[in-house]
Amino acid sequence: MKHRTLSLLVIILFSAFMCLLSAVQPWTGDDAEYMFMASGEGFDMTDTPVRTLGDVLSSQWLHYFSVNGRTPAHLLVQAFCGVWGAQAFAVCNGVVYTLFLLLLLRLLRISLDRVGLVVGVVSAVAVTFGTRYGPACQVNYVWMFTLVLAFMLLLRRWLSGRKAVSWWAWPLFALAGIAGGWTQEGLSLGLLFAFFCFFVVGRFHLKADGFDDVGLPATASWRGAAFWLMLMGFAIGTLLIVASPAAWTRLAGLGDAPQLIPVWRGWLMGLRMFWVLTAYIVYCVAWRKMSWRQVLHPIRFSLAAMAALLLMNAVVGVMSYRQFFGVELLSIIALFSLLRAEVQPASASVRVLFVVLFLGAIVIGAGRWRAVLRERVRYDELAAKVQLRTLPDGTSTLYLSETELQDATADRAAIVAIARQKTRALGRSVRVE
Repeated sequence: MKHRTLSLLVIILFSAFMCLLSAVQPWTGDDAEYMFMASGEGFDMTDTPVRTLGDVLSSQWLHYFSVNGRTPAHLLVQAFCGVWGAQAFAVCNGVVYTLFLLLLLRLLRISLDRVGLVVGVVSAVAVTFGTRYGPACQVNYVWMFTLVLAFMLLLRRWLSGRKAVSWWAWPLFALAGIAGGWTQEGLSLGLLFAFFCFFVVGRFHLKADGFDDVGLPATASWRGAAFWLMLMGFAIGTLLIVASPAAWTRLAGLGDAPQLIPVWRGWLMGLRMFWVLTAYIVYCVAWRKMSWRQVLHPIRFSLAAMAALLLMNAVVGVMSYRQFFGVELLSIIALFSLLRAEVQPASASVRVLFVVLFLGAIVIGAGRWRAVLRERVRYDELAAKVQLRTLPDGTSTLYLSETELQDATADRAAIVAIARQKTRALGRSVRVE
């Protein structure tokens, strides 16, 4: 089997597994809530179901002011949750994972002929990004990260070629930048900070070398309409998230909200590839006697972006491990930029690292499959057991004896999701007793 074919097979098999997880995962929590219209007056959704794409657009206008500013992501989330359905999402999620991996390899300049590195990248992605497999989490992170990777590659193409841009194409480049920035602040804010830093530093100090980790060419070529329009568009897109009134409302409420995850646990467990990257850097300096400059200089763009994101997470506290996904993606980019440059990619240390990542991916993948399957089985059991009651005032409620709850938190989340499904089906509000 040719190397390229084997690499593609690994990518497709992993994407198919993600598709399968998405098909089995029951829609609870945000996935159930986004079947309904935003209220415009708070974080909670209304009891009015989303039925058409027109409903999605109307809901997202209110959503921007009351829930959060990631409008492009939630347009897709509500379209799948309210209109297109679970089967369509599962297939699309598998396709997006394939695209995500191919774009990531392209950004890293790793050829499909280098099977070991391809398996390493896929394993690193499998170890990271552990979250729910419904639209709310997958679109907000993996799908939006895919758009950011596409933006970075487009930026690199026009910087490398130094092609002239006709005036009529200027709006297209600006829109491409906005699309790249209006994605996920957990990544775009860090990248915007890195761009700003290296524009300032590069203007005065760096004239002849580029940024190896993201493949951007020499800073002297940071000229031309294409680059500036895309970068300004990226800044505008990122600011559209930050400028959402709902974002500021959430931020103001963080001071009074309990921190769901202790600081030490959030930083220790929420970061995985970051610690692998850290260990590899220490190994290069302590064992291989490389200078700090030799190791850090090629990945300085990713390090700057990570520093900004880690500082942001330190300020706001850890509410979910998903907050670190941007840092994790940048860690993968930095790590494999260093590994790609290895003179002897088959060295013992690299082989050990790849084996550890591969085994970790297998173990974690098996654990996720078991967890999702258990959740699906329990969800179906609860759907069959809950009783629908109509009260004298005409309202409907779902009832299940407390003695039948196995896991109070998880079961109640499932029951609420079942109530939301029945609300859509019956056309009237169904509550949980």
